[in-house]
This record gives sequence, C-alpha cells and structure tokens, in this order.
Amino acid sequence: MDVPRRGLAASPPVPAFSAAAARGGVGGAGTAASVTPTTSDMDPESSRTDGGGGGSRDDDEMAATPARRRRPPSVATSLRRVRQQTLPSFTPTLSVRTMVFLYYGLGLLFVPIGIAVLVGSARIGRSDTLRYDTLCPSNVSVTPAAAAAAGASNGCVLPLVVRSRIKAPSYFYYRVTGMQQNARRYVKSRSHKQLRGEWPLSADELRQCAPLTYVGDTLVNGGSVVDEEELDEDATAVSNASATPAAVAAGGGSRTQRQVLVPCGLTAASEFNDTLELCADNRCASPIPLSTDGIAWDADTEVAFRPRVPVAPPWTPAINARITSERFMVWMRLSAFADFDKLYGIIRSDLPPGTYYIGVGSHFPVAPFGGTKSVFVANTTWFGGRNVFLGVTYVVVGLLCLAGGTAFLTYHLARPRRRAYDDPALVQAALARLTSAVPRSARRRRGGGRFGRGGGRPGVAPSAGGQAGPDGEKVT
Repeated sequence: MDVPRRGLAASPPVPAFSAAAARGGVGGAGTAASVTPTTSDMDPESSRTDGGGGGSRDDDEMAATPARRRRPPSVATSLRRVRQQTLPSFTPTLSVRTMVFLYYGLGLLFVPIGIAVLVGSARIGRSDTLRYDTLCPSNVSVTPAAAAAAGASNGCVLPLVVRSRIKAPSYFYYRVTGMQQNARRYVKSRSHKQLRGEWPLSADELRQCAPLTYVGDTLVNGGSVVDEEELDEDATAVSNASATPAAVAAGGGSRTQRQVLVPCGLTAASEFNDTLELCADNRCASPIPLSTDGIAWDADTEVAFRPRVPVAPPWTPAINARITSERFMVWMRLSAFADFDKLYGIIRSDLPPGTYYIGVGSHFPVAPFGGTKSVFVANTTWFGGRNVFLGVTYVVVGLLCLAGGTAFLTYHLARPRRRAYDDPALVQAALARLTSAVPRSARRRRGGGRFGRGGGRPGVAPSAGGQAGPDGEKVT
C-alpha cells in the first residue's frame, strides 16, 4: 500500500477503464459504456459519449458550436501568431558601426538639401513688401460688385520697388495679418451644396450658413432662424455681392421675401474685395495683365465650386460668375494661421528691376480687428516660395547628425567594445563553450523534468528504488 510521506500531496485518482476499452472495442450490441470515470473532476466535454460509446460529439452539437470556435485553420493560425507575437519581424543589431554609418548618412543627406534650399531661396526674385492699409483708407460702403466694376476707385497709387529681375511666371500676392480664419464658427458658416450649384436647399442645409443666411442678417441680431415652413421652391436667392455692407448693417431686406444670400455664410460675406493693379507708370494708364487662370486648386475649380446648369430662377448668371471666380475660391480656401498670403494673380512676363506702381481700391477693412494689408510680387522654385527657415532647419539637423556620428566614432576608437556584443553568432559560440565546460555529472544532476532530469526537487538527489522525499526518505 502506497503511503504518502510528509510534505507530499496524494496523487489524484486515475480513471479506471474497462477490459473492452483496453481491447479497443467501441460500443457493440449489448456492450456497456467503454469508459467509466471514477472521478467527477473530469472535463464534461470529454466524458460525453456517442450512442453506444466512442467519446466523439454528435453532429447536432457540432452544428450548434459557435462560429467563432469553428474558424478556418488559416484564420485561427494567423490570430494565434498575432497573440503569441510570432509574426516575422526585423530587429537590427544596433552596433556602434551601424550607428556611426546611420548618423553620417543622415548628416551627408540633410546638409546638401539645406544648402540647396538656402541657395534657391536666395535666387528667388521678390519685390519689397508694400503695406497700404495706412496709406489708402478703406471705402466700406462700396459693394464687392461695384468695387470690381470701378477698379481702383480710391485713386490711390503707391510705388512698389523691384530690386532684382523677376523671371516669369511671377505671382502677385496680398497679405492679411491678424485675421483668425480658423475660428470654428467662421469655418462652418458656409453651404457646400450651395457652392456646388445645388438648389433648393433644406432647412438643415441652410442652417450651416448661420448667422448670415438671409439678406438683412447681421452679427448684431444673431442672424435668422431658418424655419421649414419658410422654404419652398418660390424662395428667391440674392447674391451677397449686390448688397452693400451698410445695407446689411442696417438690417435691409425683408424676411417675408425669403431672399437667401448666395453664397451665404460668414466666409463668403467677408471676402477680400480690394482691387489691385500693377502698373509701370504712376498714372496706371497701362496696367500689367494679371491672370487669374490657375490661381485656385484643381479640386476647387472642378468639384467644390460649380455653376448651376442650366441657369434657372432663382439662380442667375451673376451668381454663377461669383461662385466660379478663382479669386473667390482662393479666399474660401481658409488659412490655419492669423497671418496669411493669398494669390491674387499671375504675371506672365518678366519684371526688370525698377519702380512699379500699385493702383489700390481699398474696400476691405482691417482696423476693426487690428490687422494689416500688404502686397508683394515673387516667383517660385522647385521647393515652392522663399523659405529660409526650411533650409536652416535642414542644415542644423544635418550638422547635429554629423556631430553625433563623430562622437560615437571617437568613443568607439577610444574604448572599443568586444565583438561578442555585436555578433550573435559569437554569443552562441560562447554559450556553447560554457555549456561544454560544465562536467557531465553536474549537468545530469541539474537537468531534466521540471526541477531536473530525475524529477526530484532542487537539492534532493533521487534514489535508486523510488522518488526522494523532502527529507531524503525513500518513497516506495
């Protein structure tokens, strides 16, 4: 009789199998169940039998198994490899040699790029920047449509100095500072469907234009509340280019006429409407042509801003012309910063050095928000416009990489590291030599099983006649 010694737990009972199970019989006629477990701790799934025995599940049970437990082997294998983190990976050995080559490579790449950007920026032709908001007072009572028709109606002509030849094509920019175009309310106040030429619009779509939806809406009264009952196919659309700022401020227009601004919203209502001309003489008798073809993005001209075809009431040709104007598209492409430059036109001829003149019709007020207005002419190169900061950044980062590579190389030459740290094959060879240096008897005592090859506990030698207990007693 086996008696467990002190400190050893009794072994769990082993299920008893019948003679028929030992002979491999499976549930013939009049044959009892082939497996008779003697403990209730067995897995209930494994103890289920099939009719006269066997131990496999019924077809009905297999059909009732959830789909996630019957995934295809490929999917299950892939998921298991992800969970066990056995997917193929690349883990480079970051040796000193690798780091030196990496730092020197990045440095030799960044420094030339930075020098090329700086040289290109120096070769870009650019005029002086002319600030004119303090020299030409804004005439805010003029509508955008009237300002475009009148041209430089203020009679303000200012000199613009070009110090070096600017090769064609050159670009005429205006700059506005202090205007937060990225404010959430300002960004959302527009109707994209209306800008694509779709009409009529639902109440929800017109609410996107708040607070400037109808003629007469102002920021003072908070705009109009769009009502479903007010909208029908008889609603009229009025271009906001036909309403003067003074009339809008005074609350002109009747809500009962349901005159919807087209285009509606804060962004369209605050469009930059100064008129600018580049002239070779101080009387602007023969202005230099400024082309607007190509100043807007292709995505805007082809998708975002489209005319309504066919032109039918309440849409008009004037509304189509305003929405498809590329200068309007440039303004609607909002800036992420308070100070921004926007393209006004393209000059297709070279500009020799000299003094040119800008005819200004100032209608866009900047004093209420403390901003400024300026103009300048410049051309571009392979990386865009003048950008000294980008070139300096590349050069500084490249020099830091070269300095880092030099520091690693100097340290490595002064205190070289053993090759075994950088070569995995040498590490494996060193481990093999250490293993072979251990006596066979010591490896036999320490190897095997959970605690050793003999299955004993640490510090207890196995006996010839049985397993050793914790105190060295022989267990029979």
